[in-house]
Amino acid sequence: MQLTEEDRSRSLVYTYCIVYKNRKGWGSLEFNTGDIVYQLIMFILLFGIIFAVYFLVRSLLTRSNKSNRIEQKLDRVIELLEKDERD
Repeated sequence: MQLTEEDRSRSLVYTYCIVYKNRKGWGSLEFNTGDIVYQLIMFILLFGIIFAVYFLVRSLLTRSNKSNRIEQKLDRVIELLEKDERD
């Protein structure tokens, strides 16, 4: 009797599951401390980059708004001084 491709793949998956179950157990969590520390550092780094980009864009936008407001105030002061000089 010849096995079809589907039967072979099923038997391979079944064999893998049995070997994996016997080797490690289904519910065991075997993490090294170094793995956990590395994952935490990577998450912190990822979020740090996202926050850095956000705050950089936000600061650039507010800085341009502040400079526009300062220019408007200076223009107003100059107009008032010129008006006072004429009078």
